[in-house]
Amino acid sequence: MNVMGNTKGKRGCGHTCARMAAAVLLLAGLAGAQPAAAERDAIVYKVKAAMLHHFMRYVQWPAESFFTKDADIVIGVVGRDPFGDLLEKSIQKGQYHGRKVQIQRFRTPEEIMPCHLLFVSTSESSRLREVLQVVQGLNVLTVGEADGFAERGGMIQFVVDGGNVRFEINNRAAREEGLTFSSRVLALATRVHQ
Repeated sequence: MNVMGNTKGKRGCGHTCARMAAAVLLLAGLAGAQPAAAERDAIVYKVKAAMLHHFMRYVQWPAESFFTKDADIVIGVVGRDPFGDLLEKSIQKGQYHGRKVQIQRFRTPEEIMPCHLLFVSTSESSRLREVLQVVQGLNVLTVGEADGFAERGGMIQFVVDGGNVRFEINNRAAREEGLTFSSRVLALATRVHQ
C-alpha cells in the first residue's frame, strides 16, 4: 500500500509528506505484509495529519486573522474526530510563522469557535453548507475528505486514490476568504478549482 502525495521531484510539502509516508509504511510492513483495514486507516490518517501540519506552512493568512502579533494558530476539528491524538503528535514541536499551535474540537457546527484551519469530518457532510456559513468571512482554511468537498466550497479536499493520499484545492474559495496558497502547494494538488 502506497500512501503519499504527488512528489515528482519537488521539494517542500510533497517531499516531506512522502518521506513521512514511506516511514509509516515501513513500520506498517514490519507488522505484517497486509495491514488490516483499521491499520490502513491509521496509516492514512497519520499521513493526513502530517499533510495538515505542512499545509499551514504554505498558506498565508491575512494579518487581521490574528488578534495579536504573537497569537496562536488554532486548528479545529468539527464532527467525529478521525485523528485521535495524531494531530497533537504531528504538531507537538511545530511553530508556524513564529506562532504556537492549539487544537480544538467541536461536536457540531454550532460549537465552532474562531480558528485558522478547520478540518470538517465526514460525519458533517450533510451539514457542510452550515459549517461553511459559520466560518464565512473569518479567513478559515477549510479541509475535508467527503466526496465533492472542494466543489461544494471547501478549500482543500483529501482524496485517497489507489492507496495514495492526494488533495484537490478550491483556490477560488480560498481567495474569497483572503487566503493565499504557496505555488508549491498548488503544484502538488491533483486538481485546482479556480
